[in-house]
Amino acid sequence: MLCYFSLSAQDYDVFIDSRDGRVYKTVKIGEQLWMAENLNYKAESASVIYPNNSPLIEVFGRLYCWEAAREVCPDG
Repeated sequence: MLCYFSLSAQDYDVFIDSRDGRVYKTVKIGEQLWMAENLNYKAESASVIYPNNSPLIEVFGRLYCWEAAREVCPDG
């Protein structure tokens, strides 16, 4: 079963990561606020660029193992 929904422009906002100043789009779905972009926080030795191609990092963000993701994800 596929579910479709549309979001209007006012449903979007931004989150600024205080650690590096990067701005991420966010979207509110129901009562929850979600990041609408992949996290791209450079954690020393805890993140990988997929597929090891730095120009793609702006599109896809970084990959993290579970332990690193728990540390680098912003609060909330």
